[in-house]
Amino acid sequence: MKLGGGIPLPVENVSWLDEMALGLNLTALSAEEYGGIERGTGRLEDFDLENNQPFIRVESELNTRESAGGTGIGIDAGFIMVASKKLTFGFSMNNVYSNVNWTERNERRIFMLTADSLNLPNRVSDSLITEVDSTFLIEDFTTKLPRVLDVALGFQANEKLNLSVEYEQGFDKNMGGTKKPRLGIGVEVMPIKQLPLRAGISMGGKTGTSLALGLGLNFKYWILDAAFMNHAGSVLIPSKESKGITLAATTRFRF
Repeated sequence: MKLGGGIPLPVENVSWLDEMALGLNLTALSAEEYGGIERGTGRLEDFDLENNQPFIRVESELNTRESAGGTGIGIDAGFIMVASKKLTFGFSMNNVYSNVNWTERNERRIFMLTADSLNLPNRVSDSLITEVDSTFLIEDFTTKLPRVLDVALGFQANEKLNLSVEYEQGFDKNMGGTKKPRLGIGVEVMPIKQLPLRAGISMGGKTGTSLALGLGLNFKYWILDAAFMNHAGSVLIPSKESKGITLAATTRFRF
């Protein structure tokens, strides 16, 4: 569930400013599952090479924390400014505050593997490999949602051409987040007012280079927008290098 709102800021005393506003968005979360690595270590030793006995010793440990459900909240904040009726600037911070409390069947799992005196490929035996896999219940715990800063700039060159640039920077790797920055560039061309055509490219982030195409139908009382994006692909046609595609469509009526 989401609840959002905004307040306009005064611009009467600035001639080149048309509009400014601040916004806040509150999201109530119902989370179904969580799994995260708390610690992972590993060591590989190769010894006794002088006697032509390349024995190998392996030690590794994986410590994870899991949950079957929880609840939480996330708060987003943003700002938008319109100047000279042609330039639009805005930025937002997603999850400027967040807190997810995990309460359902919380578990910690510890997996350890030790292998001693292995000689590949001649001396590999289950008797030389020891595995320990332990799971036990733990108390409730909390996690944060990834914070993401989004800065965007739009420019209306004329009645038939709009340009946009967007920069996205994450600050956390938890809960699927990334610190890799992402840059997006888009263009909208309207050969006729009722048929906007759009294209864009996104570079960086988790998916790498992504290309997109879109179009719209813009009538007096009805609007339809549709778009296609190929993630991490060099062309719009999906290939082996692609990390999936996104299809989106929205429609609304206006009176």
